[in-house]
Amino acid sequence: MFWWLACTGEPVPEAIEAPAPARAVNLLIVSLDTVRADHLGPYGYERPTTPALDVLASQGTVYERVFTPVATTLPSHLSLLTGAYPLEHGLLSNHGNHRDDASRYARKAELLTLGQAASAAGWDTAAFVSAAPLKRHSGLHVGFDVFEQPEGAERRAADTLKLAVPWLLAEREAPFFALVHLFDAHYPYAAPAPYGARFEGAPGTAELLAARGAADTFTATVNTADGAVVKEQKSMVTLVDAYDGELAYLDAALGDLFRQLSVAGLLDETVVVVVGDHGEGLGQHGEWMHGNVHQEQLHVPMIVRVPGQAPSRDGRLLSLADLPSVVLPEVEGDWSGFLAQVPPRAEGVLGQRTASLRQDLGGGMAWTWFDGRYKVVSDDVGAVLYDLELDPLEQVPVDDPDRLASMVALLDEVKAAQAARLGALRDFGSGEDPLEAGMMRKADAVPLEELRALGYVE
Repeated sequence: MFWWLACTGEPVPEAIEAPAPARAVNLLIVSLDTVRADHLGPYGYERPTTPALDVLASQGTVYERVFTPVATTLPSHLSLLTGAYPLEHGLLSNHGNHRDDASRYARKAELLTLGQAASAAGWDTAAFVSAAPLKRHSGLHVGFDVFEQPEGAERRAADTLKLAVPWLLAEREAPFFALVHLFDAHYPYAAPAPYGARFEGAPGTAELLAARGAADTFTATVNTADGAVVKEQKSMVTLVDAYDGELAYLDAALGDLFRQLSVAGLLDETVVVVVGDHGEGLGQHGEWMHGNVHQEQLHVPMIVRVPGQAPSRDGRLLSLADLPSVVLPEVEGDWSGFLAQVPPRAEGVLGQRTASLRQDLGGGMAWTWFDGRYKVVSDDVGAVLYDLELDPLEQVPVDDPDRLASMVALLDEVKAAQAARLGALRDFGSGEDPLEAGMMRKADAVPLEELRALGYVE
C-alpha cells in the first residue's frame, strides 16, 4: 500500500490495487511548466520539494535524460503532443517576432496532435491549461472536446485541478486522453502559504549557486501600481528558495490529484505521465528565467507510471518530441498511424533558443546538438563545443576543431531536414521561407498584455 500526500499535507492511503489490465485504457499527461529536473527528488535533489512525485517515481519509470527542443511553453507543448520538433510543426516561440504577430498551430492531416488522434479514435479528450501561452489563440485546443483555460494570464494548480478532476472522475463509456498543464513554477514564484516560505532562509542555497557558477543577483522587471516599469536588483538565493517553494506547492497539488485518481480506481486503468516542458536558469549562465539552450533550461523530468509495470530508471537520450513514441505503446489502441507521422531521428537531440521579444535574450536564434556527451552551440556569432562528461555545467568550451566542425555539419543537416519537412507539410506559396512563415502567421485575439505580464513581452 502506498501513501499519497494531499494538498493539506496529510497522508492519505491509496486504495488497494486491482489487477492491472494488459494495456491501460486511458492516458493522462500532466505537464509542469518551468520545472527543471535537478530540483526534484527523483533526480537527486536534496531538498524535500517533491514527496508525491517521489512516490510516483517509486511506482513508475524515471526517464533520466529527456531534453526539450526549446525552453519555451507553446512550442515545447506542440512537440510533446505531435512528436515533431518545432522546425517540423512550425511554432518556434510563444509569439512572433513583432508585437502584432504571433504563432498559431493550424489543424492539418499530415501532422496530428495526440488530441486529434485520440478524438478520431472515439476517445473522450480534454485539456486544462493554466497560462496565456497555451490559451485558444495558440491553436493548442485542436483535437480536444473540452478545453478549459484561465480568464487572465494564469491560474493556480488548485484552480485548474478543480476543473480537471471532476472530468477525469466522470463516468464514461469511452477511454480518455487528458492534458493537464500546471504553471506554478513559473516566475514570480509566489506560492501560497505555507509553501512560499517553506525553504526561506534554509541552508545550502548560496553554496548550491556557487557550485553551479550562478550569479548572486538578478535584475527583475517590476510593473508598479501606477503602470510604470522599473528594474530591481534581487537576491538569487531568495529566488531559488521561492522557486523550490513553488515546487512544493505544485507537488502537494499533484499528490491530491493522484490520491483522488487512486481512490476512484483510475490509477489501475491509466498511464500517467508527469513531464516538464522546460527548465529555468536560476542564475546559471547569467540567466534567471528561460528561453536559451543551456542544459539547466533544456533538461526536463519525465516520469511515466504504467499500471502493472515494475519501477525502473531509463537512461536513454531522448527529446521531449519522443514522448509519444515512448508512451503510446503502453496504451490500448492502434497508434501506428500517429507514430508513423514522425520520421526516424539521428542519434542525438536538437535544441533551439526561442525567437523571443524579451530584450535580455534578443531576437536572434541559437541552436544546439547534443549527442549524449558532446554538445555544440551555434548562433550568428559562431559555434562552441562542450564536453558534458567532463564539464556538465558548460563552463569551458573544448578546443577540438575537427569534432566541432563535424558536429556543426550534423546540426545544419538536421535543421535542413526538419525545415524541409515543414515546407512539405505546408504550402506557403513560392518564395516564402518555411522557417519565417512558421514563425510569423497572424493569430486572432493574441493576449499580448497577458504574455507581457508573464515576462514574455517587453
